[in-house]
Amino acid sequence: MKGRVATELHLENNGMSQGMSNNNSNIEKKTAKEKIIAISATHRDESNTEAMLLQTIEELENKGYEVQLIKLRKLNFKSCDGCKDCDTNERCHIKDPLTPIYRALLEAKVWIIATPEYWWNVSGLCKTFVDRLNAYWKAREKYFEGKYFAVITCGGQPIERTGYAERYLELLFGKLYFQHIGSVRASADGPLEILKQTEKLQECRELGKRIINKLEEKQT
Repeated sequence: MKGRVATELHLENNGMSQGMSNNNSNIEKKTAKEKIIAISATHRDESNTEAMLLQTIEELENKGYEVQLIKLRKLNFKSCDGCKDCDTNERCHIKDPLTPIYRALLEAKVWIIATPEYWWNVSGLCKTFVDRLNAYWKAREKYFEGKYFAVITCGGQPIERTGYAERYLELLFGKLYFQHIGSVRASADGPLEILKQTEKLQECRELGKRIINKLEEKQT
């Protein structure tokens, strides 16, 4: 994406202190209007999934929407340990780089979840991330009702053999009281191979427009 201006959220001392800089980062913040969070759950830098996500983000930025891009691969965060403490206090006891991100997640009106499809499911990074949302399960209606989600997935198999990750996320976020705006699914394997699929990139931009339409519909 061209012309992007990002500020950085430093995750120092195991993720518990914050600071700002002008470098690229695991969280890149843009400007204005309803907040939107974009979660990249790919392990790769030259990722087809993330390239698709960036198309959607660019469409949103062009309309002045604030988007925070969270690159899960940049966060050394832990998996849920099943302690069950969150069943009563609605808070995860684990202190790691995911901790300061919870606030951004709760403040965002729209979540865009982008993951490659591995073994007929989401990536390991994505699954570990959603497991940590267990902190809000008991009070999910309070935290998530009225929010929206969109899904972007990409698998290496022919597209007719994919769709499992997409369906999993649609089921999960539906259970969390999110409303579904739309999904884009693609098939690409080599690094940034998706950039040759102009129609699929346009689908990602159209997803951004659908998000904008939903948000502006709510404002009228």
